[in-house]
Amino acid sequence: MAHHAAAYTAVDLAEDHRGQAIAVNDTAVGVLAAAVSSAGCRLLHLSTDFVFDGKSNRAYLPADQTNPLSAYGTSKLGGEHHVLNRAVAGIVLRTAWVYAATGRNFVLTMLRLMREKEQLSVVCDQIGTPTWAAGIAAAIWGLIEVGPPGGVYHWTDLGLASWYDFAVAIQDEALVRGLLRRAVPITPIPSAAYPTRARRPAFSVLDTAATRALVKAPARHWRHNLRIMLDALRTPYVFITGGAGFIGANFVRHWLANTQQGAGGGVRCTDLCRQYRQLNGPGQGLTVCFREGRYL
Repeated sequence: MAHHAAAYTAVDLAEDHRGQAIAVNDTAVGVLAAAVSSAGCRLLHLSTDFVFDGKSNRAYLPADQTNPLSAYGTSKLGGEHHVLNRAVAGIVLRTAWVYAATGRNFVLTMLRLMREKEQLSVVCDQIGTPTWAAGIAAAIWGLIEVGPPGGVYHWTDLGLASWYDFAVAIQDEALVRGLLRRAVPITPIPSAAYPTRARRPAFSVLDTAATRALVKAPARHWRHNLRIMLDALRTPYVFITGGAGFIGANFVRHWLANTQQGAGGGVRCTDLCRQYRQLNGPGQGLTVCFREGRYL
């Protein structure tokens, strides 16, 4: 089974660069789906809660009607259609509010702002489920092991929160771990007070019950996984991967932990591709994975 994690994820920029978002999230996925199908292989493709409009009064089921509000969500929905219609028993795995110990994400942004600012204002009327990338990686591995029928699946951590709730939890847990030296006031504000180029769904909690019934991956509350991730910020780097972003890095970590090469566990992955390009020029990103100096 081929696993596709690459995407154009700059949600607001996509409003002004719709062609780029469609090229990466829609057109390229169609090409990949056709190539994988011709090779007789299955394709597992990551998608997003942004395919929904946020008007539901319950968690979204995989079969619920989609209605994206943004160029990003529209481009991702186009990619879904290619996987479901062109790939052999293609799998779409939707997730939401993803964060990790590396890359650009809400947790790391909040930690930086909490160190730099005297106070913060965070949106309180958008509801979803913060989801640790390592948990998604475990779910991907579980789906590959099970080999379920083609279709749409959902995976997030358990529970729900607003961005404000999430920010407060980040500060509380970071203070306990010594990742922050002081607390700053955090003020809840409505989305109207923080306008963005792209419209976001006001409610994008995903129903993951069907996927949880299929896979062995543990489903944990988002705050539990937040604590684990913040603990990981104090863990030395052992593995280095490049090219797939923080979800891909966590997938490699999970793969290594479940194979002979990764015996022993207790490792941490990071994606240094962007930093490496900055040092060595465009087009020279690090694309290898090694353990203790040995190439895999």
